[in-house]
Amino acid sequence: MNKLLLMLLMPALCSAQGINFQNNSFEELLAKAKKENKILFIDAYAEWCGPCKKMAMYVFPDTSVGEFYNANFINAKIDMEYDEGITIAENYDVVAYPSLLFIDGNGELLHRIVGFQNPEELIIAGKMALNPNTQLYTQIDKYNDGIIDSESLYQLALRMVRNQDEEASLYARAYYQTQEDLLTYNSIDLMYETMDSPESFEFEFLLQNEEEAEKIYQDNSISDKLDNIVLMYAIDLNLQQLPETTTTENLVSAVEKTIEFFRPKNAKDLANYFGMLLSEKKNDFVLFERYALAYLSKDYKSESSNLLNGVAWLLFEHSENKESLEKALSWALESVAKESVLSNNDTVANLYHKLGDKNNARLYAEMALNLGREAGEDTSTTEALLLKLK
Repeated sequence: MNKLLLMLLMPALCSAQGINFQNNSFEELLAKAKKENKILFIDAYAEWCGPCKKMAMYVFPDTSVGEFYNANFINAKIDMEYDEGITIAENYDVVAYPSLLFIDGNGELLHRIVGFQNPEELIIAGKMALNPNTQLYTQIDKYNDGIIDSESLYQLALRMVRNQDEEASLYARAYYQTQEDLLTYNSIDLMYETMDSPESFEFEFLLQNEEEAEKIYQDNSISDKLDNIVLMYAIDLNLQQLPETTTTENLVSAVEKTIEFFRPKNAKDLANYFGMLLSEKKNDFVLFERYALAYLSKDYKSESSNLLNGVAWLLFEHSENKESLEKALSWALESVAKESVLSNNDTVANLYHKLGDKNNARLYAEMALNLGREAGEDTSTTEALLLKLK
């Protein structure tokens, strides 16, 4: 390429480089934002943060993102654990990464987004930061002044939740007080997002209205959320109260009794699930088999493909009991029915082989091999199994 053509292409190449991050000090950035009457956008990151690196690699270089942010903001990337970033993190309460901060020229925080954003989401975040009616902290000021409407309060509470703000429940409960009927999508949505204890108002309300709430809120399972909340509460409570020498069985039994107080109908299932996870962690596969059989024998078809395959594989590896292996096979087959991939077809093949059915073992091993090759995965263990089956 000749030099003239390269010079002509330079503007186009530069415009495709995404966000132009400036390396000035924080005070210089604020002064520049004030002088140009723009908002300062800061990618508040930490070196170890995976989502931060993903945004740096795939989102910030995006052409459309660059065009929007370069036109509307003064942009900077600042490590919150190094030099002046430490002070910025303290002043603006940065506790999660990535935190995307939008600050005016006076140093006033206008808007914040926490977590990975794809290009479209990042542009939407920027548009919200430019609009006083959607700026997070402008809305908080309106709430404090008592001049925010119900819908805006709902959106404010939801954004606080997504930003992992400790005060999210405060705004959610303020929203509930504006509602005559709490059995609505918005109220249930906030309750689902904010409840963190079986002793909370949100938990009690959803527990008392579980069936109707499930019908209204289709995004996620209310019942599963209630189960998870009470299980985590029971585990934490008993780990704090019982000595470290407590056996797995005694800990599981204590957890079950705690769950019974809040959610008796699911206490046994949740305790068996916990027992399965705990015994696996402790490499006690005799107990693991017992808890797995108890947990999955009731309704394994409602479980995820990954869980079914994982449990089936561990029983293949550690059990010699024919009945247990046959049940594991049924779980692995259900896993394949839900999502057919290399790993679960390989599990089915190995279980058939261990149970003495070479024909079905070969059939599923070949299926696993084909799926693995199509996906570009390592198929060496399946190939080794096929050699045994010749």
